Amino acid sequence: KGSMQSSDEGEQLTIYSRLGNKSDSLLPYPLIGISLTDRFEETIGSRVLDPADYLPIDLDPRKLVASGNTFNAVISIQSPSEDATGFKLHVCYRLSNGLLRCAIEDFK
Repeated sequence: KGSMQSSDEGEQLTIYSRLGNKSDSLLPYPLIGISLTDRFEETIGSRVLDPADYLPIDLDPRKLVASGNTFNAVISIQSPSEDATGFKLHVCYRLSNGLLRCAIEDFK
């Protein structure tokens, strides 16, 4: 779910998402890969957010998420491109070699 707001500093895209741990074990908060897309569903920009970038202030990004627990992610993008008409979210974890492993399906 996302909303576009205008201000004196330009437009801001705010995306609200609820994520959960469906595994049987404790997991760290994931990285979130976000891609902005144009009207043809082509990616026009992307970045990877650390938990501290999307978690509310009252949640410690260093703690683990218990099995069955959910949490809110709030992502704000200042002055997105005028060509941006959509977005895709990918939940990712960093592997020991530094590469990212992301969920295959997109979250919208």
